[in-house]
Amino acid sequence: MYKQASKLKLRFTSSKGLLTVEDLWDLSLTSTRGVNLDEVAKTATRQLQEQAVESFVESATVDSLPTLRLDIVKDIIAVRMAQAKEIQAAILKKTKRDKILAIMAAKQDASLESQSMDELAKMLEEL
Repeated sequence: MYKQASKLKLRFTSSKGLLTVEDLWDLSLTSTRGVNLDEVAKTATRQLQEQAVESFVESATVDSLPTLRLDIVKDIIAVRMAQAKEIQAAILKKTKRDKILAIMAAKQDASLESQSMDELAKMLEEL
């Protein structure tokens, strides 16, 4: 689908003008400022729905570009959401790791504090 989009030089309508497929990767999922992927997906959906005007007399010719646009935006949104989930999991893991290391350091400090002066002096000599 990306190969087809690049061959067709596919552009996406947004409030800031036309965007390329490459531009979509730089957009946020949802943002209160500027263009976001949610807005581009809604525009692509509207364009697809406008094309689906029924006629009981004439046979409808279907343009595949709106479908291609929507498929690309949906794919990029899925990838970006998966990335966001991975980042969140990594942040939680790092937070837990840092907390465990802090507890370990505190226990080590407590162990040292419980040593006698003679034991501490001997430990210093060994360094």
